[in-house]
Amino acid sequence: METSGKATELLSRAFAAVKIYNTPVTLQVTSDPWADWEPVRHLDWHRDDTSGFNLKPALEFTIQPCLDAMANSKMHFTGLNLLVNDDMDTQDELVVFRSFDLEGYFEEDLSVFSGLKSVAFEAPEMLNPVALDSMTRIFSLAKSAETISFAQDNLFEKVCGDRYRCFWPERFDISDKILRSIQSDCITALEFKAMPISKTLLSGLLNKHKNTLESVVMWKIGLREGSWIEVLSWMKHNLPCLKKIYLRDLFQALRLRNSTLYTTHDPEICGTISSVIGKKKVQAAFRTMIERPLLDSKVAYQEIMGR
Repeated sequence: METSGKATELLSRAFAAVKIYNTPVTLQVTSDPWADWEPVRHLDWHRDDTSGFNLKPALEFTIQPCLDAMANSKMHFTGLNLLVNDDMDTQDELVVFRSFDLEGYFEEDLSVFSGLKSVAFEAPEMLNPVALDSMTRIFSLAKSAETISFAQDNLFEKVCGDRYRCFWPERFDISDKILRSIQSDCITALEFKAMPISKTLLSGLLNKHKNTLESVVMWKIGLREGSWIEVLSWMKHNLPCLKKIYLRDLFQALRLRNSTLYTTHDPEICGTISSVIGKKKVQAAFRTMIERPLLDSKVAYQEIMGR
């Protein structure tokens, strides 16, 4: 149905029917059949491996008909969640995000992304350039977005024994391009997970939204060009609206001597095992993480919540 165009036709009719309801609707395409459901209505597509074969590549092709149907029906969803994270061969352009492409869209087609209030994208470790360009375009068009979420499948812990993972600088290019593409002026919640990130761009994004940010989630992030202590110290004193944080397993990404590769050591900041909610608790959490960055995440959380 996807390759014949029938899927797009069917989805277009379905989306047009949804338009009559005056309620927030999030379009979620996910490889997880048990994805979290927020207190808004979702249209949710996923596929299981029911035949003994890996059907996840086919899920990638589900994205294009959904986006095409949005444009055809002029359906303005409240949220767009593309949560597809597969361990496929990223060199095989026949299966990896090949049809996730906005290149042929007209301006009126792209307008369906302008009203998005939330955008979430979970990408494979190395993302197809066409899909990356399309996703950055969606982020740039979502100028009213209040919630932004981006995650990759980068692992920074030890491989075995004392050996740490190494990764190419191109890994930063993906996350850096995503961060540069974010154009909204009213972000209240940021969520970044399992990805490398450049301190300059992260600091710029936090500073741009310092008067609106209420929630920040960062988990398993490799930071280039600086220390997490510097970032958290700035956040502690410059985000007056912040009332929820989840910061855990924050690494420094260090360039190997005589090499272009980056690596990580043990976390610079262990963080907390769960979210910290409330302005006073958030300030207490910052103090704990800055003064005792290597404190066990469970112990840190218990101390903070006990205050």
